[in-house]
Amino acid sequence: MSQPDYTPQDHWEAWANKTAPQPQHKQEPVATKTEQGITLHVGWDDLPTGTKLYQSPQIQEPQEPVYWEWRWFDESPYTVTSGQWSEWKRVQPRSALQTLDDALNEFRAYITKGNRYELRALYTAPQQREWVGLTDEEIRALLILPGGRPRTAIELAYAVEAKLREKNGRAWG
Repeated sequence: MSQPDYTPQDHWEAWANKTAPQPQHKQEPVATKTEQGITLHVGWDDLPTGTKLYQSPQIQEPQEPVYWEWRWFDESPYTVTSGQWSEWKRVQPRSALQTLDDALNEFRAYITKGNRYELRALYTAPQQREWVGLTDEEIRALLILPGGRPRTAIELAYAVEAKLREKNGRAWG
């Protein structure tokens, strides 16, 4: 790669603006057309066959976010998480009547009002985890409490939920 060239005008403008002169790189050809065809210059000859080369960068359509996440800053002096940001959570409509755009606008309104919320757009899909269920043995072990008493229906529901969260990580639910 060539060294940048500075002109006297660059130095004068840099002095007047109190900034360093910005380098101006010389244009170097990436290929040369000959009678035998096109010869690619150093660094370009390892491109895969079929790679298209353009004279200028191609305009790419803006990518839509795959999903949005939010978090909030806990300013309450009475909680364990006081003075900390919460974990990121996925933005979802609160009901069938609310759209994702409505939910995002709701968060934007919170932020505009001075509430300490953050939104971020994610442009790649989250890594999918394979769901891991409970084995028959694990289910039987959850039916009876360590003291020998059978669990009530609600106790069993909470125990199953806790065991599934343990096996699948906190990303579920």
